[in-house]
Amino acid sequence: MKRLRTLLIMIPVAALLAGLLVLQPTQQASAHTQTVQKVAAAAEEPVNEGDVLNWASVRTGPATTYSIVTTYPPRKHVLIYEEVVGENVWGTTPIWYRVSPHDQPPLFIYGGLVAVVK
Repeated sequence: MKRLRTLLIMIPVAALLAGLLVLQPTQQASAHTQTVQKVAAAAEEPVNEGDVLNWASVRTGPATTYSIVTTYPPRKHVLIYEEVVGENVWGTTPIWYRVSPHDQPPLFIYGGLVAVVK
């Protein structure tokens, strides 16, 4: 009789704990998914903007060894999606700016050729 009473108490407690364990990972996964979505959305927003100072080669990577995709004329307005360290071209700065969103192929322009506006 004593075992039956203990068993009758433990079954609802076990069911409650099992319910908490099942719900908690789902809530955490949902929170994680929302965080990932927010980070992904933020990555698509430009972090800065600037104006090209002189004719500038736009490359597939942050160094002169990467292919030139296009050339921007002076005073072209660009949106900057990321600032990265790359080749130090003229000995002034190793900073390159990614001027393409992260869901597109990477395009970089040397930081010494861009006047940051913001």
